[in-house]
Amino acid sequence: MNPAWFLVGLAVCANVATNASLKRLMQTVTPRPAIGFAFELMASPWAWIAGVSGMTLLGAYVLALRSLDLSTSYAVTTSAALIGITLVSITLLGEQATLTKLGGVGLVILGIVLLSRS
Repeated sequence: MNPAWFLVGLAVCANVATNASLKRLMQTVTPRPAIGFAFELMASPWAWIAGVSGMTLLGAYVLALRSLDLSTSYAVTTSAALIGITLVSITLLGEQATLTKLGGVGLVILGIVLLSRS
């Protein structure tokens, strides 16, 4: 197995962490004038987690692209992140697990399997 797939997995995890952290950040800050809002964002641990995980996402994905086809790595990265974000949203953020969401996740998984065989 190509070690670059480990980097894709890291990028997926970082993508999920970035999005979940940004969601938590926006749930915890209070709307206020621009300068106060900026200071509140900088003081929040959720903003720092989102920033670090966002940089990890970028670094891991760029390194993975050195040895993987863009068409496959992009599809797998974004699809796996979509699955991860959906599961985190349901389990940790209290979103509803509707039949439509779960069916969509199933179709995405099927698409990843098909792409990995090409």
